[in-house]
Amino acid sequence: MAFKQVYNPYFDQDKEVKTFSFNGKKLTALYLYREHDQEIGFKENPSLKPLVFTWNKPIYTCFNMVNVPYDLEIFFFNADKKIIGSAVMEKFSQKQYCPKEKIQFALERIKT
Repeated sequence: MAFKQVYNPYFDQDKEVKTFSFNGKKLTALYLYREHDQEIGFKENPSLKPLVFTWNKPIYTCFNMVNVPYDLEIFFFNADKKIIGSAVMEKFSQKQYCPKEKIQFALERIKT
């Protein structure tokens, strides 16, 4: 997996952008591992690049679409990087989108 550091002024600090295979296609995503950046998520993502949320160990967390102006797809992954769930998240929804078990990674992308 190749990666490079880039500066993204919308997230305040340097972030890792990585390219990897997902569902048979190459995907370039912005990796978010700081809690503050994870809270912002797609609310401030003018590049519309997919986002990968990462944690040091599996956690149980939910996602929301408050102030997000795009419909998104989310995929939940366990520590072995296997998909354990997914959902379509509706723009500006107040709903909480939660996995059924602890996750270590989540991928959000614009709904295709």
